[in-house]
Amino acid sequence: PTKAANLYRQVLDTQPDSVIALNNLAVLNADDHPQQALAYAKKAHDRAPDSAAVTDTLGWLLVGQNQLDAGIELLEKAENDAGKASPEIRYHLGAALAKRGHGDDVGRATSLLQQALASGLPEDEAGQARVVLKKLGADNGASGDTG
Repeated sequence: PTKAANLYRQVLDTQPDSVIALNNLAVLNADDHPQQALAYAKKAHDRAPDSAAVTDTLGWLLVGQNQLDAGIELLEKAENDAGKASPEIRYHLGAALAKRGHGDDVGRATSLLQQALASGLPEDEAGQARVVLKKLGADNGASGDTG
């Protein structure tokens, strides 16, 4: 990730408003430098507020920093904008709702996570989605089994 991050920083040296570079730097810095990641994500979102991918990144980072309501609001927008095109966004929204755990959140989280798994979620996130479903007590069929 460091090599990729350095390349994206070089892009920003010449194109400081590059939404792709900003968004990807946000993703790459999420674990090790969450505040820096959030700054990159906010800057990308300021420049491309209608991009589902950019909105998803910012929302997911906010959830990771326990700003659940703000993060979920952005993830809901991203999910609405992306439609069925993004199992990753559905996973992020489902996991965020599960984390918040209010009222209808659990049922909605379960549904979103199962849809994400059924739609070909990448294996690393699929494993995480299964863990969340198990915690919700809704892991039946989450592995893709039919019975």
